[in-house]
Amino acid sequence: MLTVKPEAQLFPNPSANGNFEVIATLPVERVTVHTAAGQLVHDAVINRMARVTVSVPGLPAGAYIVNIHMEGGATFAHRWWVK
Repeated sequence: MLTVKPEAQLFPNPSANGNFEVIATLPVERVTVHTAAGQLVHDAVINRMARVTVSVPGLPAGAYIVNIHMEGGATFAHRWWVK
């Protein structure tokens, strides 16, 4: 049996407009975006797709944490910058 290693990438990073794309090896179930201080600013339930475009318009420039929750319980955290 072939086992897929859970991995996820986020780009562009930095983003100029609050949009980013996630490409994952397993279906994505949820994407959350938090400020550096931990405040939740975006929470999207995803329809189990391995490639997802997320739009979070109007965010001030700065650093954010994007959590990508995938099928099977794998979670990846990425530091994401908005210019």
